[in-house]
Amino acid sequence: VNFSTVHPSVTAPLFITNFAALNNTTPDAVVLFDNRFLSIDSMQYVPSWGGGNGKSLERVDIASTSTVMTNWGTCLDSSGSSPGELNSIARLPYDLAVQRVDESTQLSGAELVPTISTTVRNVGKLSIGPLTLSLYHIVDANSSLESSELLTTLKSQAPLGAGDSLSLSYVWENAPFGESIIGAVLFSELDQRKRNDTAFVTFSLSFQPGSIVINEIMYDPLDGQNEWIEFYHRGTSAVNLSRWRFSDRPTQSGSVNSFLITGQSCIVQPGEFIVASADSTILSLFSWLRTPVAGFRLFILNRSSGSGGFGFNNAGDAIVLQDLTGRMIDSVAYIPSWHNPDVTTTTGRSLERINPDGASNDPRNWSTAAGLLGGSPGKVNTIFTRASTGSSHLSFTPNPFSPDGDGFEDFCGLHFTLPGVTSLLRIRIFDIKGRLVRTLANSETVGSQGDIVWDGLDEGRQRVRIGPYVVLLEAVDSRTGEVTTSKGVVVVATRL
Repeated sequence: VNFSTVHPSVTAPLFITNFAALNNTTPDAVVLFDNRFLSIDSMQYVPSWGGGNGKSLERVDIASTSTVMTNWGTCLDSSGSSPGELNSIARLPYDLAVQRVDESTQLSGAELVPTISTTVRNVGKLSIGPLTLSLYHIVDANSSLESSELLTTLKSQAPLGAGDSLSLSYVWENAPFGESIIGAVLFSELDQRKRNDTAFVTFSLSFQPGSIVINEIMYDPLDGQNEWIEFYHRGTSAVNLSRWRFSDRPTQSGSVNSFLITGQSCIVQPGEFIVASADSTILSLFSWLRTPVAGFRLFILNRSSGSGGFGFNNAGDAIVLQDLTGRMIDSVAYIPSWHNPDVTTTTGRSLERINPDGASNDPRNWSTAAGLLGGSPGKVNTIFTRASTGSSHLSFTPNPFSPDGDGFEDFCGLHFTLPGVTSLLRIRIFDIKGRLVRTLANSETVGSQGDIVWDGLDEGRQRVRIGPYVVLLEAVDSRTGEVTTSKGVVVVATRL
């Protein structure tokens, strides 16, 4: 292929002559002589200077020496070279460039807030200014910059000297969790080159711990069935679970089973459930999972994936949920004694979370699933109980309740509010004769409000008799030492 075929638009004088091939992998030299055979210019290049792979090595500044590495670089033209034209990296009188866009995250109160920092450099020969930098949050899959995606516009009025750099920063309040793509676009009326005025950065902002929680665990399935886990989205905005992972407790050798959720778009909405199953046998038992509907997402995993296969220890294990940045969002370290002691066998029955807003590792917030199928993947838990948010110091929901294991009002949610920011809490339950039946909390550090679940069992893990019970709350303010007490009556009943 001759030169004119590859570069048909070249109008500069063209001389065709035979000369030895230039080296691709080792240093070589080019020398230009005049008609008297006197050297006019010369350069000895090294492949590490740039060029190669179909791209030419270009000179930056014709006024600077040709023997300096910094005066050479790889052609940036889309064709790979620019014969007969101004070099694509040639130093112009007026040329601003976005050198880099960085992201850093700072803790502001309880929130992680990213700062977008853009470095602008004057790579031209003369001072230039003023300048404007526009930052865009690209929300679709392409890199086009829409006016609706504009985050902010930053300005600098002072001229920027040749070779000088300037850093412009933007603190992005209320940035979305997960992965974001930021486009930075530079503008100045004098700028003669637009190719280097745009740059992009991709970064991920960690999600809030507890935004998605572990809600149900099937670790000891029936023969022919499989293990599965249910997560619940209790946050306030949609979450893309792509590249999230969950794992079990590391073994003594340090190995861990870790499972990655794949797919470009695994969007879950607030209030939805996510079920991760070892294989598709879950569909044979829970028929509602066969038809995708709003309210839950189902992921069928491969038993051979991870380092040791999908499965959890029947004697107790841990489940850790991490977002795409590796931040731990929730974790549960369960043991079989969390099951209802009245259930004769727990094989084929899941551990369900009683209140999704309660503590993840509080045994009082977990118990055995009720119902014939032994679980409720993708649905509200069969033993779900949400505490009342009344204005009194101590309130109960439901009241009465019937802890008979039938899945209907088996647990009583105790909601408390306290005057102090932090307190030491004790909650005890007495029968009508004043005998202590159960201590639900003993010197536990709590905030100004919280929830505790009573399962209707006494200290010996036996179901109490029907009748009224007095709940006594005592709290000591950690700062002032002031003691707060509150009483209430909850009734244990039986379903008619």
